Amino acid sequence: MKAIHTFRMTGQTVLDIDAYEAANFTKPTKLWDRLVKVLPQSGEVQLDFVMASTLDKTVAVIYTADGVQSKKDLAIEDKGGLGYHLFLHCVTTAPISAALAGQYGFANAYFLAQKLAVNVIPGDVTTYPEYVQRILPEHFAADDYDFNVFRFALIGESRDPEYTVGLRACLRHSVISSDEGMSNNVNEVFPMMQVGPYITFNSYIPFPAQILPPQNDNSVLPIADKYSLRASEAVEVINDRRFTLSVTSGISEPEVAVSQSLDLM
Repeated sequence: MKAIHTFRMTGQTVLDIDAYEAANFTKPTKLWDRLVKVLPQSGEVQLDFVMASTLDKTVAVIYTADGVQSKKDLAIEDKGGLGYHLFLHCVTTAPISAALAGQYGFANAYFLAQKLAVNVIPGDVTTYPEYVQRILPEHFAADDYDFNVFRFALIGESRDPEYTVGLRACLRHSVISSDEGMSNNVNEVFPMMQVGPYITFNSYIPFPAQILPPQNDNSVLPIADKYSLRASEAVEVINDRRFTLSVTSGISEPEVAVSQSLDLM
């Protein structure tokens, strides 16, 4: 039986979700506007946080009204409903953005959260991700392991003699068992590692392994099909925002200066 976990999502995270979706989606969910409507409409009201549990069939909106803390429970199994969306973000976006947004930006954290959320069925605990501090031997089904790690990159779309236009993307690498002599593991720190339902962040692989990157769609290498590593399967664009890089001066936009090169909205 899976352990029981609780997740908290702040109002700021809800606002970050709304801001990102408004900038990138034609039909954003507008969580904040919908959330405000379930709170008391008079007096001094403050949203404290949204809380979800892997045990419950509801998500709790915790608020303080006129100095008294209260809660509003929302069903999570009504697909498309407010409780449904809040629950998914509580168990994916909240922990992932806490772990990654400061270093890699909210857009990247949101993208990885959506990759996990697509497999989550609210109310079915067997579909929930399990966040662990590190990947341990007991998380593997066999000694001959095979799991995924994810990293971020800029993928070129076009270029001329001076400028390259790129889009941000998430690259999935497959990690397979290896001895020291065949290992290409250099202890790179990956934003996210996934072994079945187990997820960990900001970690490296502490043992010999072959880390297999995405391959061209026309690759004849057996690993392309065996591990679903063709680019169309293993390389996903984060969003439609394009960045222009000069071969002489790099990216000049203030929000993507060198010190914040990964912290892009």
